[in-house]
Amino acid sequence: MDTIWFQSRIKTLGKSQRALAHVLGIDPAQVTNLLKGRRRMQLPEAAAVAAFLNVSVEDVLQHAGLAVSGGVRRVKLAGYVDEHGEIHLSDRPEGEVDAPALSPDGTIAVRMKGDQMLMRSGVLFFAPGVGVNPDAIGRLSVARVGGGPWPVRTISPGLEPGRYDLAGPARDIVEAKLSAASPVLWIRP
Repeated sequence: MDTIWFQSRIKTLGKSQRALAHVLGIDPAQVTNLLKGRRRMQLPEAAAVAAFLNVSVEDVLQHAGLAVSGGVRRVKLAGYVDEHGEIHLSDRPEGEVDAPALSPDGTIAVRMKGDQMLMRSGVLFFAPGVGVNPDAIGRLSVARVGGGPWPVRTISPGLEPGRYDLAGPARDIVEAKLSAASPVLWIRP
């Protein structure tokens, strides 16, 4: 683990380890353990750290001491995110794009097209699944509300069991029943 690189990058950007802890949804002491190599970094964490530091996931993984063989893998560009922060998947993918080499099987990409999206023309990567992935709670994720839309939002538990609140770049969704939720793995500008 190249602790000095991480700390230098955080300082250069005028950010803090406490802010990184907030983004990762973990205790600041766990960030210290992560940056000192006492705790292994997982790919979703690497993606969040990369976004926080404005660098590629490959840079984060390399400085974390994780081998990145080949550097990238190709995944389907399967749709787009509209101005309401909702994903529209296509039956005919637009092609393929490079994703981090350690992306989980089933990872897909969608292009951000909406004017309200933070990174218009950026590409968002996630691995859709069935059910609510516990890693999706408390972070930017792609959710499926029942059999309907796929909003990109930050997910938190709702007041009722099995219900969730979704906050994001467009309208919030309250007390939604989700059929799926997966964390955003990476956003490439």
